[in-house]
Amino acid sequence: MTDYQFAPQTPEAALKIQPMLDAQSVPRGRTPGPMLLLQGMDDPSIKIAVTKQAVRNARAAGTAAEFRAYPGKDHYSVLTPRSDGGAATDVVNWLNCHRNS
Repeated sequence: MTDYQFAPQTPEAALKIQPMLDAQSVPRGRTPGPMLLLQGMDDPSIKIAVTKQAVRNARAAGTAAEFRAYPGKDHYSVLTPRSDGGAATDVVNWLNCHRNS
């Protein structure tokens, strides 16, 4: 199934599921370690504004949170190698830098 098949097809449908999405919004509190949020700029599943709000929520709760967006990548291809424009190398480097955080 494609992302399209999971996405609301009308503005009315989107409004109906918004309360459920809000209830699942994360983070809900301070995390014990830092957080890295990655997103492909062509992600049809999660809007960039939602991810940026999650980063603001995390920071407001006291979590060290970073956000990185990747042009030309979607929900799944964002974790491809850097040579392909993806985040895989960035994730490994971030993990190595925060190993003891």
